[in-house]
Amino acid sequence: MCFPIRHLAKMLCITTIFLISPEKIVSAGTFYNPVGTAAEAGTAGATSLNKGLSHFHLVLAAVENQAFEQAKQSLNDTRRELNSAVKSFQLARDQATDNALDFKFQDQSDKAEVERFMRNLDLLKIKRPNTQKDLANIAVVMTRRFLSKLSDMPIGNLKRFQREIHEVIRLSLTVQNIGLLASRAWSAL
Repeated sequence: MCFPIRHLAKMLCITTIFLISPEKIVSAGTFYNPVGTAAEAGTAGATSLNKGLSHFHLVLAAVENQAFEQAKQSLNDTRRELNSAVKSFQLARDQATDNALDFKFQDQSDKAEVERFMRNLDLLKIKRPNTQKDLANIAVVMTRRFLSKLSDMPIGNLKRFQREIHEVIRLSLTVQNIGLLASRAWSAL
């Protein structure tokens, strides 16, 4: 079943709202935010990632309205912000410690979220983190994957490029999901 991009964008917003329930907001931040020595760089990376995702939604809106020049400009803005996020996430990774991950779960829900995070990493063929530095590196890996997929994203007639555009949309959702779960993992340390 194929949905127009505007419907997928609405579903993305609704999904994001339901993923973050008020009683489960974590101190580590929105997406991929490390704590401790890497917190400042991680926050800068998360900020750029959020801006990049916002620009990506503007790409989708422009494509939906066949405003292809606007879509190309928004795509350039997306890439700029995501490149900035990668640099900040690399700095966060470099600042993170080599301490082994030692999760201290507050309840079964926290434990289940971290276990889901690890299973998702397996599905994405990303090595499970053993150290805080490994955990911080996941933000670098996922943001780079998204950037790579964006370089293949065609801008043009939606009917012609629907499959490719939907692949990029799915990856943007995965980037957000893994980022949210990574923040949950950081908050359990």
